[in-house]
Amino acid sequence: SVSGPGITYAHSKIEETKHFTMEMINKRVFNIFHDRDLVPWFDKQEGLTQIVSCPKKFNRFKCHTATRLFCNVVKICGNPRNFTINPAICE
Repeated sequence: SVSGPGITYAHSKIEETKHFTMEMINKRVFNIFHDRDLVPWFDKQEGLTQIVSCPKKFNRFKCHTATRLFCNVVKICGNPRNFTINPAICE
């Protein structure tokens, strides 16, 4: 997921996921999120996580956008395949 809430405690309370074991979750769940985003901290994270730094000029709510996360990943990792990215979305 992108900036998804954790799943550790909630998975046993949700009908669709309560039959999953923690082992199954740890093998199948991936979440990428900003370090200052509030939503991923609603519950404990499981599985594979990747934390990306959110610039301090943005408040914690602005850190919870997929666009900002995408722009930061491109800034950090680069764009080796030269995908066309509208620069206006990363301002």
